[in-house]
Amino acid sequence: MKAQIGAPASHSGHYRYVSQSNSSHLHNQYEIDYERLKDKSRPHTLALLQRVLPEGRLERNEYVARNPRRPDKCLGSFKFNINNHKWQDFATKDKGGDIISLWAYVKGIRQIDAAREILAIVGGV
Repeated sequence: MKAQIGAPASHSGHYRYVSQSNSSHLHNQYEIDYERLKDKSRPHTLALLQRVLPEGRLERNEYVARNPRRPDKCLGSFKFNINNHKWQDFATKDKGGDIISLWAYVKGIRQIDAAREILAIVGGV
């Protein structure tokens, strides 16, 4: 687990405070402990999927949805496996290995921003 130096109490150790000096000014950022966040968000996976892909549905061990990043007319080619958390768009071959990368892909944002959004939703679980 990563150090909790300067971590906000409300985030239960998911953040580590990192100070970086760049040129003449100081930048502060929070580094996400991705593994801990992935583990702690697992019980919330279905709710997170329904939030980011609201038109999807659960079929056995897969959440099947339309890919909002392309003109996807029907369910079937864009899937997230509930058991191993791997996802793929079988039409484009885009894929990833966790809810954070899926969130980033669907929303078109960086993974650090996706992790922060997920952390805000699941809280300091």
